[in-house]
Order: sequence, then structure tokens, then C-alpha cells
Amino acid sequence: MIGPPETQIHSLIVTLNIEQLKYLYLNSEQFVRMPDTTNRIILFFLALVLLLCTSIINNEVAYYNKNNYTNAVKILIGIFMLSILSTNNIYNISIIILFFISIYFYIFHSKLNLDNLEKYYLASLLLIFIFPFIHSNYVSTSIQEVDNYTRFLIIIPIYLLVREVRIEKKFFLYLINISGIILGPISMFLYFDADIRIRGYTSTATIYGNISIIFFLLSIASVYYFKKYNYSYYVIPYIASLSSLISWGLSGSRSSIAPVLFILILMIFFRHFRKYLVSFLNKTGFIFLIFSIFILINSSSYQRFLNIYDDIYSVDSKNTHHWTQQDSIIPRLIIWDGSIEIIKDNYLVGVGLDNFNKSLDEQIRLNNIQPVRKDLNNPTAGLNHAHNQYLDIFAKAGIFGLAALIIFIYINYYFFVYHIRKSDDNLYSIFGLLVIISYSIFMLNHAVLSHHQSTIFMLLMLIFCAAQSKTTTTETVL
Repeated sequence: MIGPPETQIHSLIVTLNIEQLKYLYLNSEQFVRMPDTTNRIILFFLALVLLLCTSIINNEVAYYNKNNYTNAVKILIGIFMLSILSTNNIYNISIIILFFISIYFYIFHSKLNLDNLEKYYLASLLLIFIFPFIHSNYVSTSIQEVDNYTRFLIIIPIYLLVREVRIEKKFFLYLINISGIILGPISMFLYFDADIRIRGYTSTATIYGNISIIFFLLSIASVYYFKKYNYSYYVIPYIASLSSLISWGLSGSRSSIAPVLFILILMIFFRHFRKYLVSFLNKTGFIFLIFSIFILINSSSYQRFLNIYDDIYSVDSKNTHHWTQQDSIIPRLIIWDGSIEIIKDNYLVGVGLDNFNKSLDEQIRLNNIQPVRKDLNNPTAGLNHAHNQYLDIFAKAGIFGLAALIIFIYINYYFFVYHIRKSDDNLYSIFGLLVIISYSIFMLNHAVLSHHQSTIFMLLMLIFCAAQSKTTTTETVL
């Protein structure tokens, strides 16, 4: 599975032609290849089976110090949370180190004593990882386009490690809220170097806004637990929430506020969630509300909300006006229309993970949709995703790709709701549910799986909460 497609790499390896191999590695655009033939697919699956078998092989390292693994997880998760929006690479380094530690644990200590729900949960991760490789047998795909999907595989051993350690609620709550507190000052600092919308060390302002909203929601939920467990400095989650809201507001993101509104409705109308809203029915909560409204109406996001009003009256025309109108939503609607046209013609297997831009350009040439940009040489604005995860995977991977994504989301919902019913005090299940609700809504306006930072943050938050939910439920039952 290495070497350019047109090169017989096998003969070079057998004859130990190091110079030619070195030349190919340095000069080839695509040295690593997709397993896009039957033989390669078989070899690929055999490698996965062997990997799974390594955990059931008896070894001499039977005893291990759980405290060492617990401390490693706490330190690395802490670094990840604190650096996800404030640094360029530190969060990546922390997750890579955690991955290698989890691989060691998986090989030498993990016994895979999983219950059925956990097996389904991990199978949903494995399904998302495997699908692009199977799909490449039908529609040619470059290895670069499946890169983000490999995160669904590397996160599995991390889950198997995290489920074996116990992270104290107090540590996790303080970590979430301290991470939220630092977002405000960092965002205000970055704002002076940004034009209008800050994106920090992320690839888009949307990612920055989405992650900020996650910290906002988790800090809001933390208010209840800080009071319940009488933790010191109960104002910390209030400050963290406001700081995260400032961070979101400076990103100029509009759609990421949708999960907040949806969860607010859940708090109002559903008894189980109402306790989190009741925590704000006091003097401190009233002051918090005043500050929140002040931050909202003075944010970049609020100004961009106002610009939507002018688009509503012309939403059906989708003509050239959007090229001169600031913050127009028309280009997004054009891309969605184009995605639907692509799906109509390729609903079964899609157009391939790296052919979206070409297909969108074709729809423009056929006059099925208006150009996204007023540029004859680049009418698609170079876009290779649909700005909607559901439309994006449907257009690229067909109905089966969409089904794999829906299964992944459904299993996460089911997993967290199941553990909430098992233990009403399971805050990890509540936080996990908040994360999957948020990301399933984010996906309506953001191609999450097309961006590394979105993908890795979503997955780590989900598997961490899932693993600790399982641990908490097991301890409650025992």
C-alpha cells in the first residue's frame, strides 16, 4: 500500500533498491496508497484482525500500576483541553503521546472485558474508519482525504485505556471550567490581530466558535454540580461560561448558538434537565444573565445575525447580489443546492471523498446552481465540502456513508442516555450527551469530518465521557 499507483514498488523492495525508494518517497505526490484493490482490502482487514488479536495473547506483564496510567491520562487530557484553542500543536502532541501509551496498555494489559453496549459503541467507531477504505474500491479516493477518518481508529485504544482508570469528578469539573476561563482573555488578545472574526489556531472561525460553545455548555452544567458537591469557588463555572461566551462572540459564528437554544428548550420542558436551569434562579444567576445578554449584543456573532435579515427576502433568488453583500447566507444555500443535485445523480455510492469540488463545478457549468464566487476561473471558491456534514458524506459516499454517520450518532445518544438512566448522578453521561447533541446540530452547518481539529476534539470528548460513564455506572452498581 506504498508507492505511486503507476510504480511496481514490490520489485524495488525485494531487490533492496534503496536509492530508487528514496527518490520515490521524496518526489512522489502520493507515496502511501489506498487499499483500493481486492488483495489490498483483504490484507488491510487481516492487519486489523491481527491488531485485535494482540489484546487476547497471554503475556508476562500481568500486573500494572493503575495510578501511573491514571496520572498520565489526567495530565495529557488536561494539556489537550487547555491547549485546544490556545496553541498550534501542543494539543496534537498530547493526543499522540496518549495514543502510544494506550497502545502499550492495549497490547500488554487490556483484556477486552466489554459489555454488549460498549462493543456496539466501538463498532460504530470502527465502521466510520473502515468505510472510506471499502468505498475506495468503487470510487477512487486519495489517501489524504481519509486522513481524518483514521482518528476513529486511533481513538479506540484510548477509550480502552480511559475506561480502566478513574478520573475524579472534581478534577474534571475544574479542568473544564479552567479551560473555559482562559478562552476569553486569549480570544480578546487574538481579536486585535483579526479582521472581524477570530479563528486562533484553528482552520476556520466556525471551529473556534463551536468548541467555545461546547465549553460554554459544559460550564453551564457545572454550576449544578459545583453547588451539589459544595466545591470551593462556586463562581468559577459562572466566570468560565461568560469567558467561553466572549470567545464564541468574537469568532462571529452564528449557527453554533443553535445547540444552546435546543438545550435551553430541554431544560424548560423536560424535568430531568430542569435542575440545571433551576441552579440559575438566584441573585448570582440574574447577574450572570445580565452579563450574558451584554456580551451577546456586543459580539461579532450578533452583528452577523442582523445581516441575515436582509437575506431572507431574497433567499429564493440566489443570484449575484451575494458577491457584494457582507455575511450573505446565499453562498451556503447555493452549496447545499449543489450538494442535493450531486446526491440526485450519485445517491448510491457518491462521487468520492475528493471529487466534491469537481462535481460542484459541474453543477455550475450545467446551470443547475449559481456560481459560489464571481470568478470564472474559480466559481466554486475551491470548496471541497458541503458545509453540512450530512449532505457532505451523502454526496461523497452515498447512502451507505450517510447511514454509517447516523449509526455513529445514534449509538452515542443511546450510550449516554442508557447510563443516565442507570445512574442519575453520572455527570460524564450528561456531559457526553451535551457534546453529541451539540455536534449533531453543528453538522447541519459544518462539515466536521473535513477538519482535523473538529474531529479530534469531538471524538476525544465523546470517548472520554463514554469511558468514564461506564466506569461510574459500574462503581454505582457494585
